[in-house]
Amino acid sequence: VLEVSNLKGPGGTTMLSWDVARAVGEVLAFEGEVVIAWDHYAYGYDHSYCLVFRAPE
Repeated sequence: VLEVSNLKGPGGTTMLSWDVARAVGEVLAFEGEVVIAWDHYAYGYDHSYCLVFRAPE
């Protein structure tokens, strides 16, 4: 399980969670995501993603 958040910057938003899922998914099997809601989180976000992977069979 990896916890990932997207990135906001002056040029827009980078979908880091998608990029990480795609890259790690080349080695491990992607099982899904769990969205975690936070009372306070960095950079204007109120959530992050727990990306769930498993070893390939």
